[in-house]
Amino acid sequence: MRLGVAVVLVVGLLFGGTAWASPTRELALLRADGVRVEFEVEVASSEAQRREGLMARASLPPRHGMLFDFRGPTVATMWMKDTSLSLDMLFLDEQGRVVWIAADTTPGSLALISASQPVRYVLELRGGETRALGIAVGDRALLPFRTRAPAAARRPGP
Repeated sequence: MRLGVAVVLVVGLLFGGTAWASPTRELALLRADGVRVEFEVEVASSEAQRREGLMARASLPPRHGMLFDFRGPTVATMWMKDTSLSLDMLFLDEQGRVVWIAADTTPGSLALISASQPVRYVLELRGGETRALGIAVGDRALLPFRTRAPAAARRPGP
């Protein structure tokens, strides 16, 4: 039994996942020019998930990230401790509007990162991705998003 648990944890770490990794969900951002940008995100909604975040990840594919849901407006404070990847952090209000972006964060930094106003969500993406995709303050995440079912569980439409 202990060997099985150890194998699961090691495989999870080797493939860039965490032991609690949730299914990915589709999240779209609507830019001010009307262009829709799609992402696959894991949702960190529990205290333990928010505390771990993307620490211990060796990589993050393009257009993948993590959405931190604080379940209500709060002064969200983030940091890069034990995070080996540069990230872009998008701070979103309750309506999903991007109110601030911390771009190209420094891996391993203990500096605190926070928006100047309360937010409901923080979306973490690969460092430089917001610039490359033309995402800016004022753009809006289309919330709520839907859970993505595994391919085998998807039913064809009528």
